[in-house]
Amino acid sequence: MPASFKMIVYVSAAAVPFRRETILALLDQSRRNNAQADITGMLLFHDGNFIQAVEGPESAVDALMQRIRRDPRHQGIIVMAEESVRERSFADWSMGFVGAEALAGEGQSNLNDFLQRPAGQPAPDGGESPALGFLKSFRRHLR
Repeated sequence: MPASFKMIVYVSAAAVPFRRETILALLDQSRRNNAQADITGMLLFHDGNFIQAVEGPESAVDALMQRIRRDPRHQGIIVMAEESVRERSFADWSMGFVGAEALAGEGQSNLNDFLQRPAGQPAPDGGESPALGFLKSFRRHLR
């Protein structure tokens, strides 16, 4: 039987304003920590709001969510989806990040094309899960 992973998608609001440098530092720290914990995922940030998908071993994802709930930079955390998955949707990303308005200029190297890809175009892996549906919905409703 193939290994299964846990995926959680949550939304939250920034409790404090995030500048480009703050986002880059958060992203760098998250990538290091997530790589050590075997967690992959995607973080979307727009207009002070986050939506994040995290996936990996159940105990690692649960521990990460406990840390996020205690993080004073987040408020109004709502878990939108929690599921067991057989395959990761973000297997090649220690933490993909999209937030073009927060990372203009040299920060663009930290972005993937999730928000820029046309809405009808499938993900590179061709897969779709309820978690990815939430991420796409977030993208569609950006102002």
